[in-house]
Amino acid sequence: MDASISVAFGCPYEGRVSPQWVAEVAKALAEDNIEEISLADTIGVANPAQVEALFQDMKERLPAVRWGAHFHDTRGTALANMLSALETGVNLFEGSVGGIGGSPFAPGAAGNLCSEDALAMLEAMGMVTGVDVNRLIEVARGLERTLGAPLPGRVHALPPPDAGSVSA
Repeated sequence: MDASISVAFGCPYEGRVSPQWVAEVAKALAEDNIEEISLADTIGVANPAQVEALFQDMKERLPAVRWGAHFHDTRGTALANMLSALETGVNLFEGSVGGIGGSPFAPGAAGNLCSEDALAMLEAMGMVTGVDVNRLIEVARGLERTLGAPLPGRVHALPPPDAGSVSA
């Protein structure tokens, strides 16, 4: 079984969330046989240092839990936050094609961590993801055409690799 702790990094009503509160909720979930817990930056206020500290703390407190992360890109930090979590050993991430989604409680929310942006970055870093990123980019482009509006993700907006290159 799995669960997600929303507003683990910040709350639109109460501001910064105490790591102790997150730990208490996570402990209660683990005691109810939840084996996988995702910490969610539901409104997109987390920063990489905060992400690293919270995941390190949670992993020390509850080492048997498999940890995941969910980031919103409200302030343009979703990819950086993902890398920070990855550096602590987290390897389960939630995202969305084209970066769609968001929170009605976060003014100016740009959407969720963009799946194809994250996967393209990880592959460029030499990590094997097992996902056909080019196919996901095609899906994002199709979704953008279907919706008739630009999506917040970045990689799908780039010209296809076979569209030519600029020579120096």
